[in-house]
Amino acid sequence: MTAPANTPPGTRRERGTPRGALPNHVPIVLIVVANFICSLLATTTLLFPRHSIEGIAGASRLAFVACLGSASASIGIVFGDSISHALAFGIAMLFVATDDGVMSALVAASPPLILVALSSVRGPTRRIINSLDRDGGIIPLLLGPIAIRSLCIVPIAMAMHMFIVVSNHHHTRDAGSSSGVGLLVHGATTPGIITLCIATTLVMSAYYNNRSHKNGNLLTGEMISQAIFAGISMCMSIYIALSGVESSPGSSSRGTARAVVVIAFLLGSLLITLFCHVLAAVSDVWYAVGSGQFHMVSLDTVGMILYFVCPALLLLSRFLSMHAEDVSSMLAMLSGGYCKYVGCILPASTSLHSANHYYGEDALPFSLAMMLAISSVIGVPLLNALCPMGGYLYSRAYTHGRPNTMKIALCVNFCDLPKDEAARKDVWESLSRRIKKTGDRTIAAVLNVFVTSEDMARYPDELRVIADRGHKVELAPVESSSDDGAFLFRPSLFRGKDAVRDLRIAQREYARLFGKGWAGPSWMLSRSASSIGRHPSVLREANDLGMKVAYWSTLVRLSKDRLTSELRSAINEDCSNKNGGSIIYVVLGKGVSSNSASGSFCELIDVFDGRCSLESLSDVAMDYAEMVLKR
Repeated sequence: MTAPANTPPGTRRERGTPRGALPNHVPIVLIVVANFICSLLATTTLLFPRHSIEGIAGASRLAFVACLGSASASIGIVFGDSISHALAFGIAMLFVATDDGVMSALVAASPPLILVALSSVRGPTRRIINSLDRDGGIIPLLLGPIAIRSLCIVPIAMAMHMFIVVSNHHHTRDAGSSSGVGLLVHGATTPGIITLCIATTLVMSAYYNNRSHKNGNLLTGEMISQAIFAGISMCMSIYIALSGVESSPGSSSRGTARAVVVIAFLLGSLLITLFCHVLAAVSDVWYAVGSGQFHMVSLDTVGMILYFVCPALLLLSRFLSMHAEDVSSMLAMLSGGYCKYVGCILPASTSLHSANHYYGEDALPFSLAMMLAISSVIGVPLLNALCPMGGYLYSRAYTHGRPNTMKIALCVNFCDLPKDEAARKDVWESLSRRIKKTGDRTIAAVLNVFVTSEDMARYPDELRVIADRGHKVELAPVESSSDDGAFLFRPSLFRGKDAVRDLRIAQREYARLFGKGWAGPSWMLSRSASSIGRHPSVLREANDLGMKVAYWSTLVRLSKDRLTSELRSAINEDCSNKNGGSIIYVVLGKGVSSNSASGSFCELIDVFDGRCSLESLSDVAMDYAEMVLKR
């Protein structure tokens, strides 16, 4: 009988997710592949069937501008910054609107580029662009259910109405496909575009209404303000680009060709936004903890799309090709009934010969373009508010920790802690009252304090006292010091190297402050002015320096006197819903000083359930569980 082989001793392994972030070259490869696929789908949508659009715009140009559209949206999503999105959008429009010359392209691209220029100049314009929503009150209006349903559904309804009216006009008059707009009407081009917009709106609405973190908006007040101005400027750019579409016979084809190119650009942007929303929504449903679990869930989601959604779309396209005449006749009958019914109520809305330009045939491409633009303008900041896509790609990022642990991470900036000694003593006493022993479990009261390099240089003794009390001191990035005192601010898109340098300086300052006996910083807060804390270079450098990246699941804005009932209910709901794992980030409200908010901060500490333990981020945000593998 053969002797059993020597069995190695059990070794500890981590199950659930890979431990490290994606390799350096993988994120950019994934982004390029996603953009290529989305631009290919956008081109295919416009060219199905081939004779519908091919006569007025070449396939190669449509693919190029669709790639530009998906790339501009990708920059806004990965950088998490609406100013970067507006800059990429404006540069892309320089290539999109070139059919009437360079001057026409410059005029069309001017609104977002002017916004970027104004936001880069130190002065009142920059303050207005960054301070429209300092207290976070506009986010429910901009990205809430009302905005998603109204701002998206109204353009979709208008586009559907114009498509039905124009298609009925062509069917009843046997216009064929000779005119520019007729090429948009015949075939599956316009129905496909409208269907994609409806699907995007449904996904965004479902994601927002059923998100795991009801009070975890990841956009700061200045980022929300920038998103508002960026959205307006991009819609203005599309309007200017389409303003050359005239109804005269000599310019109809050229105007429709420009509209088709703009639609291809916006369709590429919409598809990449829809794809990212699907990945984020599925990950949110599964409550993925950290980048590793997000990668695993996203990989499964892509597999499901390839195995189920793609075959279904192929079968649908085959069905439409085989039964095109039957489907066309049925749609013609329905559109005729619709026009007859609506014409009795609003006669002007079904007339293509009205004196109003927007009731003419050219209203169809304009409606399609604005429908796509508004969906993308809302979709990108909504995704940035709910899911840190750039953080998941370039670092080990966490918006929450493990559920069902009764462990909560309470985070605050050092500058928001009370400066008065008596007020700060009240905070320490409130934390001390929570420490107790329950059976074999200790209820801790640890505070996670984020500091900048400036804080470490100015308040070294205070920070050492905080660390000696058992609280955790971690890093928070700041705006690049190279812009201090400068008249012009560079957009965060171009400040990655300086931000990386400042992060390295902060880590060295941390090591000098606490000495060799202390481990280096374990976490970096992904929040700072101009969203430089979300720059891919900064996220990658934090990962290379051994730091994880912290976002938050609950954002708490403190007032002067006491916690409001809304804040109390929000905190209790978030903490009890998942039984732990919450990352609560505390900031000061508008016009509130750190000393005046000490009372509300103490109330916040007492709000938590007695079973909840306030722990360090490293104890709360863990995406794996250890196990022993025996062979």
